[in-house]
Amino acid sequence: MFKQIKLLYLLAEALNAGQRAAKNVKVATSKKFQDAQHAGENLRQKVSGSVND
Repeated sequence: MFKQIKLLYLLAEALNAGQRAAKNVKVATSKKFQDAQHAGENLRQKVSGSVND
């Protein structure tokens, strides 16, 4: 019975680690997407400024 409890504990730890890793990937991807949006917005403003000159 102790082995089963230990196995369940290890499985829970692995699941938690996987969930944390997935969350980290999601946060990093979101940050890169926001950076790309910001860069596109800056480029759009520069192009718009060039056209108006």
